[in-house]
Amino acid sequence: MRQLISFILAIMTICLQCFAETISYSVDFDLSKLKVDTVYIGDSIYSSVSIDSTYIGGEPGEIAVPYMTLMFALPAAAKNIELSNCYPKYGSLQYLPAKLMAVQEPYYPGMPDTIKPIYPDTESYVNAPKNCKATITSIDNFHYINKLVQVTFPRFGVHKKGDRIVQVRHTQFKINYTVDEAEKEIISGYVNKAYLDKDAAMLASMVVNPQNVASAPQQRAPVMTNAPKPIVYGQCPKAHGLPVYEYCIITNKEMKPAFERLIALKEMKGIDAGIVCMEDILENEYFQRGDTISNIKDDAGCLRQYLLHASRLGTRYALLGGRPPIVPVRYGTPVACVDSLIPQDIRPNYHIPTDLYYSEPSSNWNTNNNEFYGECDGDNVSYIPGIWVGRLLCSSQEEVENYLDKLEIYELIPGFGDYNYLKKAFSHCPYGFYDITFDKELYEKFPNAYTLKI
Repeated sequence: MRQLISFILAIMTICLQCFAETISYSVDFDLSKLKVDTVYIGDSIYSSVSIDSTYIGGEPGEIAVPYMTLMFALPAAAKNIELSNCYPKYGSLQYLPAKLMAVQEPYYPGMPDTIKPIYPDTESYVNAPKNCKATITSIDNFHYINKLVQVTFPRFGVHKKGDRIVQVRHTQFKINYTVDEAEKEIISGYVNKAYLDKDAAMLASMVVNPQNVASAPQQRAPVMTNAPKPIVYGQCPKAHGLPVYEYCIITNKEMKPAFERLIALKEMKGIDAGIVCMEDILENEYFQRGDTISNIKDDAGCLRQYLLHASRLGTRYALLGGRPPIVPVRYGTPVACVDSLIPQDIRPNYHIPTDLYYSEPSSNWNTNNNEFYGECDGDNVSYIPGIWVGRLLCSSQEEVENYLDKLEIYELIPGFGDYNYLKKAFSHCPYGFYDITFDKELYEKFPNAYTLKI
């Protein structure tokens, strides 16, 4: 009997620590916003469609359908997150001038001219979205203030014949979750109070429920005494024996003297800055364990483990000062790779250098424990930066000095007093969804704007 009573009390304690909550959402769409164009792929004519505030989803070969994503702010300690009551409502059947096109292979600078157009087949249209129910596509931690939940759904269903669609005119759903009060206390200890207002404002601009962003004092979880505080110059905290800075430069001992100018520039602007050398990280007994979240034990994993602890002690910015191997890089994988589907001779093409690995060091880049890190479907990659990470691709002190000469002009006397150039920029983002030659044409017109090799 005593054991039964103890068991019941334990269950009651767990229930008291977790509270079920719900966010309800509904939205109506203007069906007249659909844009339809005809495109030529090879000798065939297809319809391409677009809707404002959507993106074309799917892998190459799948039907090009616009998807909408909505971001929601949930409590930082939210768990058991799921959707319910998903009820899309549709408009009437619409006929297109031609069948919908398929997503094409994108063109990247340096790729051979062997990319062939992709023509959709009957099976592609059969497998295209029919039911436009919403699904949760990502859950990220946003600076320990809130969980950022992404909900995605196609904006129309595709008829099996491919030349007709039905748009979503209304959708609604509920996001259900529980809040663990014990975990809430722990997570609140990681909130960086120095940047809380800025982070909350940024988050509020990203979500459809800004009223749920934990920015007002009465809405916040209690901030514990171990929460990151503004780093005071001369009072450097330690992460397992290594120094922690608000602006941290990671480089090696040979390159360190060249970055002293940058430290002085940052300190002149009131920013706590310092240098941590890779040799010290790799010789540290604690960080030698590597990335314990992703279970990756190499130099990049050791650096990430240091940045994880540094971020919890106040590091906000990290400059990686040097090309690999001066500062190691993680090679990520843009797709979910199944060994049997990726021929051995082309697997190296699926590894892409990325410093995203360091920017949110609490996410798991090898959930499925295979040789492909950072798979968008197979691993638990976060795209929300916890640290703002940049890299200076230098390999000598002379290259650092050249960079700092330009940086000092830019930060202290930009344009030597003529600020007009600061308002000019050129940016493009071609994906090759509609015309597989467009990316290549841009590259040929602006070859000096591309980096062919990292």
